[in-house]
Amino acid sequence: MNPADFPQPFFLLARDPAIHDELQLSAEQRDRLLQASYQLDAEFWPLRGGTREQALRGLEGLTARLREAATKVLNETQMRRLEQIQLQFAGFNAFLQPQVVASLGLTKSQQADIQRVLDKFRKEYGEFEKRAKEGEDAQQLNTGVERLRSQLRSDLAGLLSQRQKQKWQLQIGNPVDLSKLGKVKFRAPELAGGPWLNSPSLTFEALQGRVVAMHFFAFQCINCRRNQPWYKDWHADLQDEGLVVLGIHTPETATERDVALVRENAKQNGLAYPILIDNDKANWSSWGNSMWPTTYLIDKQGYVRYWWLGELNWQNAGMQEQFKSHLRELLAE
Repeated sequence: MNPADFPQPFFLLARDPAIHDELQLSAEQRDRLLQASYQLDAEFWPLRGGTREQALRGLEGLTARLREAATKVLNETQMRRLEQIQLQFAGFNAFLQPQVVASLGLTKSQQADIQRVLDKFRKEYGEFEKRAKEGEDAQQLNTGVERLRSQLRSDLAGLLSQRQKQKWQLQIGNPVDLSKLGKVKFRAPELAGGPWLNSPSLTFEALQGRVVAMHFFAFQCINCRRNQPWYKDWHADLQDEGLVVLGIHTPETATERDVALVRENAKQNGLAYPILIDNDKANWSSWGNSMWPTTYLIDKQGYVRYWWLGELNWQNAGMQEQFKSHLRELLAE
């Protein structure tokens, strides 16, 4: 997950091992900061299932609590550096944040001009994304995107006074290597409810030491069916190495609430791995899930490391092979 695309980067950065290295945290500091982060995960996951406004408001509250906890773990220099990195990840959008507007002394006219430049960039960047999905040459598109970013930097620089530029550089500090960040993980919500098919009741606590490939599905969902060959392949190839493939069947229709039909469909389609019946949507809600199918990869310690919404091979994305590679990596840890 890229903190640059996250509305509250601090929530991710505080748990990123590359940031811990940058801040030169001691082993005790790392552990305390991670535990403070993971304790909020049970409240974080459900936010994904609400409205955007609810999610933003909830995430703002969680981030405030994490920031308060961080002040008790980090010294002033480390905290200041973390704030600098957060601004770097906000990128040019940081110029519209109230604290940046105030600290740089941006006028109303400057704010309007910055908004105009950013809107223009987003529109043109969206065109590049559209062309990428249509299969245009990636190298040419990347060159075009770099020109677009360069123009954005030039346009924004032209809107700031020399004094404002100097203040901005002081606020963001030395640049970090953004390519090293994003290797964050989240504690998986515990499994709940039942009944279970093909297995006795399972919990992530009991599955400690095993890698889990978990997916939400509904048996009448065509997109879910298209993912099933990959799940069966993982189950067949990797279960002896310690992988548990686990399906959570959350109904979308009234028919899908019939456990006997779910069992029969699983048998017909060769789904021999554990399946949790989630008719009351308790698991769907605790994960904040919003799409059938969604796939999650969970490591041996019970932390979510990767997830994917929708078909794994949608528009030849090839995520089924990438996820199998991720599973091998997690099994080897």
